[in-house]
Amino acid sequence: MRGQAVGVGAVADWYGRGWRNFREQPGPWIALILLYVVIGLGANVVPVLGPLALTLLGPALGAGLLHAAREGETGRPVALADLFAGLTDRGSRGPLLALGVGVLVAMFLLVGLYLAAAAALGMDPRQAGAARPSPAAAAAGLGLLAAGVAVSMALFFAVPLVHFARRPALEALGASLAACLRNLLPLLAYGLSYAVLAVVASIPFGLGMLILGPVGAGASYACYSDIFPQGADSP
Repeated sequence: MRGQAVGVGAVADWYGRGWRNFREQPGPWIALILLYVVIGLGANVVPVLGPLALTLLGPALGAGLLHAAREGETGRPVALADLFAGLTDRGSRGPLLALGVGVLVAMFLLVGLYLAAAAALGMDPRQAGAARPSPAAAAAGLGLLAAGVAVSMALFFAVPLVHFARRPALEALGASLAACLRNLLPLLAYGLSYAVLAVVASIPFGLGMLILGPVGAGASYACYSDIFPQGADSP
């Protein structure tokens, strides 16, 4: 499945659709985001295993947020159960969990590569900011950063492609990476604008995230359905 290219102007439309989605059902959306936050906080209370489990389930929970966004955009009620749609849907549960395993593997590989590079260059990772890095260390850091960005791009559309379009995990990862490379400017504009909005939303004790969370979920679904229109109306 091939994603189509869109212009930078599409970013405003994505946010507009996300805002309308939230505005139609603010109460259910805020309740759903609160549940998502509680799950995250609860998982992080358990040392080591909690964060690992949360990472494993991350793609499935992300699919739940996008599922709720599609429900809201099509005029159906947003419900707390939507958050678990990726886990209760037999058609996408397995591939979404496979994506979660892939994220864990990628995370461990990137950390391992970082530690190996630090050892090879004679660096102490605990004192990485104590002195100006050498050119070799800077190059290694940029390489690892590029690898992390590539992993993020591969995952961005893979979650909805698996959940909505029923694509196998590996195929979805490849299609997502290709679509992100085809739409670098609009996605960069979307990511940077969301980061700025997240900083602003976090100022009043993070309460702004109760609005930005739903708007962001709706905008992300709008982004997916804009770039993969043929996969937006699948089960």
